[in-house]
Amino acid sequence: MTTSAELREVSAAHGLTWPEEYLTIADDGMVGMSPTGDEVPLLHFSTNFELLGAKDIARRLEMFAEPDDFRNIDPAEGLLPFGMEPGGNLYCFRTGAAGAGPVPVVLLQNDEQEDERLAPDLAGFIFAEMVVASAEFYDDDYLGEGEPRRNAEAWLQSHEPYLGQEQAAALRELFARPLIVRDDDSMGFLEFSEVDELVDPVLRYPERHEPIQLWERG
Repeated sequence: MTTSAELREVSAAHGLTWPEEYLTIADDGMVGMSPTGDEVPLLHFSTNFELLGAKDIARRLEMFAEPDDFRNIDPAEGLLPFGMEPGGNLYCFRTGAAGAGPVPVVLLQNDEQEDERLAPDLAGFIFAEMVVASAEFYDDDYLGEGEPRRNAEAWLQSHEPYLGQEQAAALRELFARPLIVRDDDSMGFLEFSEVDELVDPVLRYPERHEPIQLWERG
């Protein structure tokens, strides 16, 4: 389990600052598996999100700072990685774009020509990622194992303190929908084609569909 003190130490070494809401999540024992196993780690039921511990974050920040790093990321972007896709793309807070306001979340991609703007803040990211994860899962995934609806409701209960009221209400309504069971044995509470229809009116973040380049492509 990663503590807020460990996160602060890592970010301070690079002159960066975590969003307070992420430090709160760490203090609540949700950044990594707790010793007791009582707390559900952040986005535990998502098959597309893996938390980064303090050592992994430090290693990636050191790579960003290397003069010969192929990405040549502008330090002014203030990227703070906190999660990773299975393929290695990094979920980052873009602290340099925050000013005095919320810190947006971006996806730093390895093999695409553009990166992605995901959400205006951590709460919006959690909400959107929970919707996306609910569109497809299997019976051997955390969300699909046993009783998917009960799993989804428990997931929402564990994450609701970090969501806005409208976001939590939208997820509560989503998880009350009939479960979709497909011919390929996948399941979902909505189709992928419906994700943006649900997320966009709640997130109100049009930048989510605008391209961005955070590192130099050849």
